[in-house]
Amino acid sequence: MSFLFNFQTRLREYNLVKEELTNSSINIKFIVFLSLATLLASLGLLTDNTPVLVGSMLIAPLMSVTVALGVGISLFNKKLITTSFFSLFIGSVISIMVSTFLVVLLPQHINSVNIAERFVPNVPTFLVAVISGLTAGLILIWKKEIQIVAGASIATTLIPPLAATGIAISTLNTEVAIYTIYMYILNLIGVVIGAIISFYFSVPTKNQ
Repeated sequence: MSFLFNFQTRLREYNLVKEELTNSSINIKFIVFLSLATLLASLGLLTDNTPVLVGSMLIAPLMSVTVALGVGISLFNKKLITTSFFSLFIGSVISIMVSTFLVVLLPQHINSVNIAERFVPNVPTFLVAVISGLTAGLILIWKKEIQIVAGASIATTLIPPLAATGIAISTLNTEVAIYTIYMYILNLIGVVIGAIISFYFSVPTKNQ
């Protein structure tokens, strides 16, 4: 029975890694949805439209990739860690480029300082990211409804700071760009930590 239980646990981990490798790989869908999410986030920041910002976080694929990184670290899977980290890096660069390009095309003055005021890195903000990563990890383990995943994505700000970074770069505001990218990295770390915690403390049972 012990052998069977260990086999089931290994099989569960294998299927999870296989699923997360698919979710964290860069493909045309990833690029399209990321670009659309960035455009929405940029326009939401420029027009000070909160519902548009929420919409951008709903369709952005970065949350699943970030959780995949946490899964890879939890299971010590080098391939998953490498794939998800690479996708995060490329995705971040694409998002910043899309935002920068959009603002360059707009014939209006952009106040990147006011936009940066939306992002204030502090302990509560970091805890939101950790709890969101924890929630997303548990959803992945327990296979809950997709609506809850969307809620976790909304709670954590990933795309808006990248969009704000692109806006700051387009206005040559280095200080604001560094500030917003710091906020993005802080949120990423929070989500990864939350995902790691969810997998570290999840004890497989024979019913799973």
